[in-house]
Amino acid sequence: MFTIAHRFPATIFLLLVLNFILTAQTADQDRTAKQKAVDASLYTACIDGDMPGVQRALRDGADVNAYNSNGRTPLIAAALSLHYPVIDVLLKAGARAEMQNDAGETAARLLGLAKTPPDVGESEGTALMRFMAEKKAYEKKLNDAAAPGTELARQMVTAVVKGDIPTAKQLIAKGAYVDFKDARSSLVPTVLIVATEKGFADVVEELINKGVRIDRPDAQGRTALYYAVGKQNLEMVRLLVHKGGADPGKKVGDQSILEFAKSKPNKQIANLLVSAESERITADFLANAEKFDFDELIKNFKLSLDDNSKPGTPGTGLTADEKELFKVVEERKTLHFMVEGSTDRVIELLRKGTNANVRDASGKTPLMRAAENDDGYLIVTLRNHGNADLNAAMPDGTTALMLVAKADIRSAVDYLLHFGADKNLKDKSGKTAYDYAVQRNGEVLAMLGTALRPSQIAADSAPPKKIRTDKDQKLLEAVAAGRRPEQGEAEYGQVLSDLLASGSSPDTRDDRGRTLLMIAAETQNSMALLTLLKSKAAIDEQDVKGMTALMHAVLTDNIAIVSALLKAGAKTGIKNYAMRTAYDIAAEKKGSVFTVIGYRLKPQ
Repeated sequence: MFTIAHRFPATIFLLLVLNFILTAQTADQDRTAKQKAVDASLYTACIDGDMPGVQRALRDGADVNAYNSNGRTPLIAAALSLHYPVIDVLLKAGARAEMQNDAGETAARLLGLAKTPPDVGESEGTALMRFMAEKKAYEKKLNDAAAPGTELARQMVTAVVKGDIPTAKQLIAKGAYVDFKDARSSLVPTVLIVATEKGFADVVEELINKGVRIDRPDAQGRTALYYAVGKQNLEMVRLLVHKGGADPGKKVGDQSILEFAKSKPNKQIANLLVSAESERITADFLANAEKFDFDELIKNFKLSLDDNSKPGTPGTGLTADEKELFKVVEERKTLHFMVEGSTDRVIELLRKGTNANVRDASGKTPLMRAAENDDGYLIVTLRNHGNADLNAAMPDGTTALMLVAKADIRSAVDYLLHFGADKNLKDKSGKTAYDYAVQRNGEVLAMLGTALRPSQIAADSAPPKKIRTDKDQKLLEAVAAGRRPEQGEAEYGQVLSDLLASGSSPDTRDDRGRTLLMIAAETQNSMALLTLLKSKAAIDEQDVKGMTALMHAVLTDNIAIVSALLKAGAKTGIKNYAMRTAYDIAAEKKGSVFTVIGYRLKPQ
């Protein structure tokens, strides 16, 4: 029987589906760009008093309450320019008079402060009186229009200050102006900052859902994210950054919020912000690929790799290759490991004979730096290719394991224990890694308390081998060999289906611990992959290195196969034994998968 599979092989079908998805995403991006353009045209028309331009922009769908980059709405622009007919049109179109600029001033307030035009100011008698009367009338009109919304917003702020969460959420749901700042008091910050400082995550989430301006500062220039970092509230930081899109690079005084976070004890917060900043820069890169400049990327992070005051600065007397090794470590940390070919550079340096146990100016080895940076790939690379000393100690006796125990970096502890780091070593003060974990009382405490001895763990221990039946063996061979030249896609798929129907297990493993799904992903055998998925093969199994089928697919850089696995429900949060997710692997590879659908690999 002739089926569609004869005409459209599985790979082509997957690519067609992917093309549809990407086309939809491009359309969304185009719609966003068009919306921004029409909003900008409305704002410009309001400044110029261009009534036809205002009406045209509104007909084209401009948002009458959109803020521009300077924190002003179209109504505020019209008020500042004293364009009264435009004010009337905007109010009729739904402009909210209670909305404020960054200083907390409404359109009415700004209209009242607007200077009298020179030609009117120099006139006498009736003309000046008429001008002042009209100005006063519109100031009252705007104040009257703002009054209900202002009162609702003040009630919302009061509820948040008092900790009355139910009332605050109810008022937000009613449409209270979420960016309200009481201009009567310079001491009261935005409601978002109040909720953040008090730790009211529910309220913050509601404010974000209603479109709060996430980076609106208080009188001292501090944003909600700055307050969350100051409070060392990891969950609040995560909410503001991941859901609200807060900017870690925003300056408060001479210091960015990211730099402020690095000066605080909770390194998880600093790492989260580094990740967010790298994702923002990556997004900018993807949006402006032709303008991408790696040197500029480094500069954006305010990193000078030759600055002797920076951590990881090589000590004196090192070779050029040893200095290069430390440079790679710091590059990876600053750019959240997204440095193309960096592990290859490390391997090349180690193969040339570069000492993996070289010390920087503070006495730390590259392995110690990698562990502090939570850089699992680099730990594995230094261990496997440079025989890095897991138990090397600084002058004060501090080992890599002690460093990460102090910082409570769970995944780095996992790596080091996995490879056999000795948790019983003591520094010169007599403390072990476990002692530092007790002081920190974080996630790694239980790990160090129950960790196996080095002699009890094997770095590459494989799962117990299951006995394969003859039928399993035939299916394994068919998947590994792929489609024969004389076979069509449909015929090959039927062979696999028949083997599965006869009792072959879709979860059969080869001698390397790979499942059939992993083999299909690794060999880019799309027909086998789809047939196995249809037969309910286990998607998230791991091989001897902790790699899943999704990770193998990412390594091949095959967009269609990665998309098929994601659609089938492959989990993105699983880590291999190098503590890397599929997203981490894609970011390291920087291939088509990362560029086109990398966002879909981010752990949920």
